[in-house]
Amino acid sequence: MKKSLLFAVAATMVWNSAIAETATFDFTADNPYNWNSLPKDASGYIDDSAKPLKLTEAPVSIALDGKFRRLAQNVFGGATCLLVYKNTTLSFTTAEGYKMTDISIFSGKDKISELYVKEGEADLGEQEATDGDGWNHASSGVHIDEIYRMAYCNTAGPIVISNDGATQIVTKIEVSYEANTLKEAGLKWSQREFTAYMGESNTYPTLTKVTDAAVDYASDNEDVATVDADGNINLVAPGTCKIIAGCDATSVYDWGEASYTLVVKRQGQKTAEFDFTKFEKAEGSDLEYIAGFPDILVGTWWTTNPDPSYGSGAQFKPLTISNEGVAITFDYDGGSGHGNVRGTATTKQNNLQLGGSTCMTIKGTEAGTALYQVAVQGNRKRTAEGLSLLADMTSNAEGELDFDESTQLLLWTPKSTGAECYLDAADGAYIESITVEYAAAGAGVDAVVVDKAEDGPVEYYNLQGIRVSNPQSGIYIRRQGTKASKIAIR
Repeated sequence: MKKSLLFAVAATMVWNSAIAETATFDFTADNPYNWNSLPKDASGYIDDSAKPLKLTEAPVSIALDGKFRRLAQNVFGGATCLLVYKNTTLSFTTAEGYKMTDISIFSGKDKISELYVKEGEADLGEQEATDGDGWNHASSGVHIDEIYRMAYCNTAGPIVISNDGATQIVTKIEVSYEANTLKEAGLKWSQREFTAYMGESNTYPTLTKVTDAAVDYASDNEDVATVDADGNINLVAPGTCKIIAGCDATSVYDWGEASYTLVVKRQGQKTAEFDFTKFEKAEGSDLEYIAGFPDILVGTWWTTNPDPSYGSGAQFKPLTISNEGVAITFDYDGGSGHGNVRGTATTKQNNLQLGGSTCMTIKGTEAGTALYQVAVQGNRKRTAEGLSLLADMTSNAEGELDFDESTQLLLWTPKSTGAECYLDAADGAYIESITVEYAAAGAGVDAVVVDKAEDGPVEYYNLQGIRVSNPQSGIYIRRQGTKASKIAIR
């Protein structure tokens, strides 16, 4: 077992086998799998009569089900690629007597970020750069690097990979496999992800198995949670870790491993989501507004009850919107602009647009509410042009800001347990969503204190703002005292 379990704990996995081979599914090839002759609808999607479409490179098969097609992509130099639309699934299996050891999905940078493992004991890792040269855009010449994401596994399948977001683009898939005469251990958790709250009663996922071998347990981040020899969980601190179960091979059963993601939150911690990307039409009118917030019209600035005290040309009166126990008040900061809000579509991405000199105050609707974090997601469609403008936002002395340019994510954290968050967009901003982590009064609030010393201890946070004690490969926010910076760990 310990080949995989030790990797999860110590990041030292090495996969090799004298008899390992690779099956390659190249979707940029000319007419792969007789694709050109498959029945299609008027838009070029594979017809239902051909689904699920089974592609085979013996002994590995991929069954494609859902909405998918092949199209020439200018960003890939004009190459024809596989487009994976929302809710499409790719199911990987092997013939009897074989097992898969890893699945690698290739594409260009950021083009397969939404894919995830829906079923099966595997995790699809973060994107990694290849040794390839990548592609130049067919018309503009802009370069895109080739990347891949790899899922380690030890199974004949099925491993089902799906997409819940925007259309993904796949150039090729490589599946490593080897012969196997042992039965699968059959380790499986009842849930792939679970959220536990400190100081509260939690009913954790349960493990089932087929093998008669003993099971070992481990946590990949014991600063968040530990697990004993019987699989009992002890919560240590807020954060995220993986709980892993593994067993050795026997004369009948192969070695096995299964894991789930454990998210640990503070006692009573809640999440309020403000989604500004969905528009609705007002009943009996052609006017559109941001879904859930009818005061914020699309294309029309908020102008109700203008207050002339804001100065020449001012149209803005404070506007408060609420959701799930949190309120956001938009106001005028007294600067050169006049402050305003509206819904707007920018390069096919719906947003909440803040005019110049607009500020926000975010707090709980119940007195005594404590804020732990505010995450503001900027426009991700045109980051090169800076259309989110979040990088220029400021806060007051009560909060710290960290901005990740690559993801257009702005994180606010309080210097002590925060009663409210203040954000000022002097130059305006385009915002997709705001997520607030908070606890209501009397919920056992823990203080969050930032060390002001420049030579203080180094702390790492993931892009969701959760502290990470032992960061593995990925992108993190590194904080030491009052200084924060984004780093990439390979």
